[in-house]
Amino acid sequence: MAYAGIVAQALPLISAAARKPPLTRPLRWVVIWSAVLLGFDFIVAGFALANRNNHFLSYLLTPVGTALALWALALWQVSERSTLILRLLIPVLAGVWIVLVLAIESIRTFSLLAQPLAGLLLLGAAIWTLLTRAIREEGRLPDQDWLWVTFGIAIYSATSVALPPLGHLLLDVSRDLVIRAYEGKALIDVLAFALIARGVIVRPQLAPGRS
Repeated sequence: MAYAGIVAQALPLISAAARKPPLTRPLRWVVIWSAVLLGFDFIVAGFALANRNNHFLSYLLTPVGTALALWALALWQVSERSTLILRLLIPVLAGVWIVLVLAIESIRTFSLLAQPLAGLLLLGAAIWTLLTRAIREEGRLPDQDWLWVTFGIAIYSATSVALPPLGHLLLDVSRDLVIRAYEGKALIDVLAFALIARGVIVRPQLAPGRS
């Protein structure tokens, strides 16, 4: 079941291949983000199958993945100021990430602060993008690519806020509970990437009277 979440990350790539109009700039970055997650998670799964510690890989993937997603969301902002803020969050996250990993985290186990912080940052950016664009959108919301993608990113990142520290706390109590928690995350990831894939393939429609 846990591998279902990994396979689901291929859905936006399949949608991109099936899409007839060229991908917009934000969607190209969304597809790149999905491809990076997919590639990294296959490596993580390989380490797990070989009974090797793979936690250090998440400390490499999370800042890279978060930066790519933030860059994609920045391209959907309704103002230059919001675009700049989201782009500036990337180096800020990188700096804070390095400090937390060196000072607090252990790369051989689940993250206590760094991954939840990155998840919270991406969740906030996705919700901000969703709300600000929805308020100004004149076309039908279900016809907008950003709606599906930002909703999917918000769902995906929400699990990253609580799950790593929860896994850290439960690891010494019950490994079975940790496994069940990540199986639940896999199901949520399937939903998240199905929504993102829908956003990749949908063709945005202009409001009536606009061209």
